[in-house]
Amino acid sequence: MIRTLIYIEEYEIYQYFDDEKSLFSNNISDKEDKENSNIKVAVISKNINFSVIPQKSGKLVKKSKFNNYLKRYYKNESYFVVGINAAKFGIYHTLTKNIKKYYSLGAVDFVIPYDWLVIRFLNQKLRADGETPLLFIEETENIYKVMAVLNEVNIFPVISFKEDMFNENLNFLQTKLNSKGIKIGKIFTNSNNERLSSLFSDARVIKFNIKEFFDFFETQEKHAPHFENLDVKFRKLEIKKNRLNNMYITALSLCIIIMQFGIIFLNNNIYVERKKINFLNNNITNLSEKIEKNEQKLDFNKHFISPHIIHYLKRLILIFPKDAKIKNLLITKAKNHYLLYGKGFIEGGYKKFVKDYNLLLNDNKPQAALNRTSPVKMLHISYKIGKFNKPRFNFYGRLR
Repeated sequence: MIRTLIYIEEYEIYQYFDDEKSLFSNNISDKEDKENSNIKVAVISKNINFSVIPQKSGKLVKKSKFNNYLKRYYKNESYFVVGINAAKFGIYHTLTKNIKKYYSLGAVDFVIPYDWLVIRFLNQKLRADGETPLLFIEETENIYKVMAVLNEVNIFPVISFKEDMFNENLNFLQTKLNSKGIKIGKIFTNSNNERLSSLFSDARVIKFNIKEFFDFFETQEKHAPHFENLDVKFRKLEIKKNRLNNMYITALSLCIIIMQFGIIFLNNNIYVERKKINFLNNNITNLSEKIEKNEQKLDFNKHFISPHIIHYLKRLILIFPKDAKIKNLLITKAKNHYLLYGKGFIEGGYKKFVKDYNLLLNDNKPQAALNRTSPVKMLHISYKIGKFNKPRFNFYGRLR
């Protein structure tokens, strides 16, 4: 099952490794079950650019500043960052539409530039010789892919050409290297072309097997630097956004429920407290009434303490005939005296009543009767015959 591909955009062909050797195909749909496989694609394209960013006096060291730098200068492109060394960063960048094109192959796991894959491969093979300028030349079916590497950086874009353009392209590359004062010390290749030794006579040739290269490619995992699949990224962001929205809605619903329970609990407490307050107010009202009545009693008793009121009442009773019975007696305080109200009846029938009543109202009263009325001023008496012909009388006056 094919899982690793090299896509050469200039020729629109795919390179893959089939058990024993590397092959090309214009269409891999018949060779790969795209729906069930995660495919890794290394792209050779003039549309993928590489930029080196030096860290000037640590200005880009902070992650936040570095991210702002990327958003400012590469906001309209797809990119990924690779670390070169403590003083430099590298950025592979291209238009977003190109990345979508590379991922349109099918169930692609990730897309990586071919030259970055080569640099990772060389780091594994030549860890001690990273500072030596070298050429990487890979040959498959008389198609060559060449790149010059120095300090983990591709000095020039990858060039791919067919056998008939071998001398012209390598002579051109050598001229550009000489103009920069770069002398190739090693050639890392799977090609057996003898012209390499004549063109770079001072360079040591190191051979590798193409199977090694594809096996290394196979080991690259998702966490390795690569161009992101924007459709998948946006889908994940949408899922994350929906998840956050759902969490927010759930949290908000819980808050609303808690608030409702809180309001119900608070209302219940308010109701209970209101009942307590009403009960307390009623008690205060009752107590106030009792206090007011007690104050009235105290005020009354202040002027009519028990020994005196009994004396006055005795003198009042002497005014009436012996057979007179006082049924109701009410005494209320006025400004500087007390008002006296009362009801009563006379036993012994009508004749007896007339006799006693005449005695009570007789202007020719004995002096003793006048003396008996002395505690009462302006006493007024009226009478009527009630049920069963029982004489009744009412009286009022001022008590001094």
